[in-house]
Amino acid sequence: MHKIKCKNCGVEYTYEEEKLIFRDDDSYECLCCGNTLISWNGSVIPTKFKLLKKPIADENIDK
Repeated sequence: MHKIKCKNCGVEYTYEEEKLIFRDDDSYECLCCGNTLISWNGSVIPTKFKLLKKPIADENIDK
């Protein structure tokens, strides 16, 4: 399992990697701000992204 942090809003995610039998070219965007979190072009791709913690501003909205 890997961790990654959005450079724009600071939200942290975990993700796993999967090896495909073909190349894939794509990206994953942050669910909170839309910033490109990670992009790839190869046969090892990130999968199963999980948001660890919302930004502080978003946490206060739910209260």
